[in-house]
Amino acid sequence: MAKTKAPKEKKEKAKASVATENNEAVIITGFVLTIKNALEKTEGVSDMRFAPTTDGYRAYFKLDGKDCKIAVDKKTLTNGYRVVKFVDGFKKSSATLKTPDQYQDVIDKVLNGKKAKKEKKKK
Repeated sequence: MAKTKAPKEKKEKAKASVATENNEAVIITGFVLTIKNALEKTEGVSDMRFAPTTDGYRAYFKLDGKDCKIAVDKKTLTNGYRVVKFVDGFKKSSATLKTPDQYQDVIDKVLNGKKAKKEKKKK
């Protein structure tokens, strides 16, 4: 009898899955470090703590005496993460994070409620 080999497709899918998980880990870790640095520079922020979850991260802090939370959760249907800021239990702002290039735009939108201005194309 001839030995059967595992199909190449299964091996390729496993490698792609590991690569995707590593890429996601890099995105969320980099974002958490970036948001930590941004919070440290913000006046009025105290009692910072960060907690990993099954599919994301949570950042808890006080801003001028108000309880704040930033939730970073994996989106199930599309690639990327949903970043939401809550102040005293109420949703204040949100953004979608897909690549490391978007860190600063997402932080500006979530923390400050400001949307980054897009450059106009010159004709």
